Amino acid sequence: MNDINNKDIENILDKAGPRIKPEQQVRDEVYKEVHKMWLATHRSPFYKTPVFKIAASLFLLISVFSFTLLNQSDQPIYNIAQSIEAQGQIQINHNNKGWRNLGNEKVISSGDSIKTLKNDRLLVNLFNGNQFRVDENTHLKIESNNHLLLLSGRIYIDSGSTSEDHKLSIETPFAEVNHIGTQYSVSFIDDELSIGVRDGLVLIKGDDVVQSEVKKGKSYLLKSNGMVSYADIKPYDSMWQWTQKISSDFLIQDRSLSDYLDWVSSETGYPIKWESVTVRNKAKSIKLSGSINDIQPIDSLDVILPTTRFKYSLSDNQIYIHNENG
Repeated sequence: MNDINNKDIENILDKAGPRIKPEQQVRDEVYKEVHKMWLATHRSPFYKTPVFKIAASLFLLISVFSFTLLNQSDQPIYNIAQSIEAQGQIQINHNNKGWRNLGNEKVISSGDSIKTLKNDRLLVNLFNGNQFRVDENTHLKIESNNHLLLLSGRIYIDSGSTSEDHKLSIETPFAEVNHIGTQYSVSFIDDELSIGVRDGLVLIKGDDVVQSEVKKGKSYLLKSNGMVSYADIKPYDSMWQWTQKISSDFLIQDRSLSDYLDWVSSETGYPIKWESVTVRNKAKSIKLSGSINDIQPIDSLDVILPTTRFKYSLSDNQIYIHNENG
């Protein structure tokens, strides 16, 4: 290409107007193509021909595409979490910008990755009504407000609704897990997918997995060799105990004793057994005060019950509530 041609090409690009500069390789290729088109016109007023308009449009398209790629990381961050409770130093990666502590900003958005180490746990209440808890030594990615990717570790889902807005899918390296209004756990540890259903129904599907349903009181285990096994599981089984270590705080101020005990039952899996209908009705009228933040639900019974006219005992895997003199 001679000097005169170079100047002509530069003039042509100037006539196309200012554009955001793409990568040099893309710029060079476009430059060469424009030069070939110039030669084909036999030095006619190229900028007046349809060929120039096509070249300018092509250049503009490439520029816009390059600008989009360069600025993907600058898109607004939308928080999908209504509330977040963190235990320890939770690691988060916003838009592949590097790992850092979640800190006080308490923002989680689609595309974020989350890691917990030993003794680190996380509880997230989503705006769509679902709640998920993250155990220690877990790595997951937030694909969207209703789609999580569990890479390793263990999470617990609590959703009390079957409506479309409350749908949540958990993707794992082996299969995808969906639920219908339930409490359940999903773990992927040592190349084994384990699911326990505390309440409700869970659906499992995958390209290399037979579609399955796991009902309340059942656990599901899928090994790397494709073997599947089921077992019975109680709502108070030891596999649920870790969830109490990062349970959602119950604001007891001006709440009834009955409401509080319902919460304890939901968190521990132990059903409430009343000494009598009279005791149960009285519990509805007793208002509580104070705080039980940072106290595990099962342990909070020793804090709350002494302030009432009732006592409790844990027997036959039930929380037995009776009169103080009973």
